[in-house]
Amino acid sequence: MTQHALTPAQMQDNLCEFPEAQRNAIREALTIEQLPDRAELQQRAEKLAEQAAVCGARAVMIGGAPYLMPLLVQALRARRIRIFCSFSPRRSIERRRADGSEYLCVTGNAHSAWRAIYDHVELYKNYCG
Repeated sequence: MTQHALTPAQMQDNLCEFPEAQRNAIREALTIEQLPDRAELQQRAEKLAEQAAVCGARAVMIGGAPYLMPLLVQALRARRIRIFCSFSPRRSIERRRADGSEYLCVTGNAHSAWRAIYDHVELYKNYCG
């Protein structure tokens, strides 16, 4: 259950894309700009679960935003929608800069963890010194 369009690899894994109207509603519910209170989180969780139900989803994969997940799980269960969580192996690279300072880059693995890490390393090199 994501606000983003599926990647070709995700489509090959037989994941279903939400129609554009539902994806827009999901994007709106997931875009949180300020610290929300419990009532706002509950409202957002209900909105997300309703979008899944409107699409006829029997199961969804959720993840991220740990402050929202317990309420989203409750809202999905109330609609008898099965819940799955993604798994991403943790990868990290520790490096020392020429000046002796260190940095650590950590990312999760979607379809290419090491590619993401190498991209992060390049960003650190270019923008952090």
